[in-house]
Amino acid sequence: DSACAVALAGLPAASKAQDAYPTRPVTVIVPFAAGGPTDVVARLGVADAIPLLRERVTDADEKVRHAAIDALGRFREKGAVEPLRQALAHLSPETRARAGRALAARGVSQRSSGGIAMPLFAAFEVEKDPVAWQDLLETLVRLDAAEVTAALARVALERRGFLRFGAGDARRQLAIVRALGERGSPAARQALERIAAEGRG
Repeated sequence: DSACAVALAGLPAASKAQDAYPTRPVTVIVPFAAGGPTDVVARLGVADAIPLLRERVTDADEKVRHAAIDALGRFREKGAVEPLRQALAHLSPETRARAGRALAARGVSQRSSGGIAMPLFAAFEVEKDPVAWQDLLETLVRLDAAEVTAALARVALERRGFLRFGAGDARRQLAIVRALGERGSPAARQALERIAAEGRG
């Protein structure tokens, strides 16, 4: 697989990555397709792969780019976040949406979601491609962070009030309401209550 070869090119030899620790065998469970680039990088389990993957996020080959983004989304090290944030501004809408999903896949908790959720929200606000916009919306709603649902309510209410925009804006507002309604969490319900209360004005 060419993406695997590219993802592994330049990695330090496995013997170099091994130190005295751990002192006993370690079992690594990799819940991805065996033999794929993400599987191989995850099996290596070394943060040394992050700089190489960071370079591949801007690769001209979409498959390589997306494999790198997927792999970075599985690392918990902070160094994996910045290349994913940068990918939110890529020229390709598919790459922007994929970077959003990879950031969200990091399993952000409510306490620390601002570091990832708000950059995702900023990308969502400026996204012009309707498919990527919808993908980012669904990713944001799945994060279920209170600051994000409040920001989505603001978008649904901005300017002259709910349902007073042009057709394109009204469609986006309705998509926000639908996504929040489908989520049904306390934060989503609170955002919907705000939209209902303030949207009448």
